Amino acid sequence: MVAVQLGIPVLDALVRLRVHAYRRGQPLAEVARAVVDRRLRLPGNGSQGRLS
Repeated sequence: MVAVQLGIPVLDALVRLRVHAYRRGQPLAEVARAVVDRRLRLPGNGSQGRLS
């Protein structure tokens, strides 16, 4: 979902998910679930994503 939303390669999307999880001290699976549940959208400009 992140790769399609941001128009980036899948490996880059995975890196962004991992960085977001690390910065927030959350498990990667929790961040991924928030994306799938549409509670989190990672921005394309390198800033932190927002939970709705």
